[in-house]
Amino acid sequence: MSGRSRSTDASGNRTEINRLRPYQIEERIVSGKLGGQGLFKLSKDAYPLQAKLNNLQNRLGFVASLAKQVSKRPTSTSEGRERALEELGNLLEESRLVREDTFVKRVNTDVEREWLRKNRSEEAKHWNLLTNWRPEHLQYVL
Repeated sequence: MSGRSRSTDASGNRTEINRLRPYQIEERIVSGKLGGQGLFKLSKDAYPLQAKLNNLQNRLGFVASLAKQVSKRPTSTSEGRERALEELGNLLEESRLVREDTFVKRVNTDVEREWLRKNRSEEAKHWNLLTNWRPEHLQYVL
């Protein structure tokens, strides 16, 4: 992810919202950082604001939904995060985009697009994302 751009919010926090841009998400998931400590480095309002400014609120809402489900696992070490993730999802819900988008990778064919529509989770459907990512795919997160 070298060369990724970062921006600074009004309080001087360096944001990492650009990691939700297409094709940068997969590396965060594989490295175990999606929904982990990095999601909570900023003030609770910084991520939703930056997501809205970059039209990434559906991706962030979906990430929060996945992370919330993972934080409910009995083996999770993320006490207290579930409430924060719920609040984040609620903030983003107000500006959820109607436009359908992809989550991790570009979908090039109509066949793949249709398959993802049929096989996506309720959360992905709610956030208008074409992806088959589910909490069970995130074994080593949180």
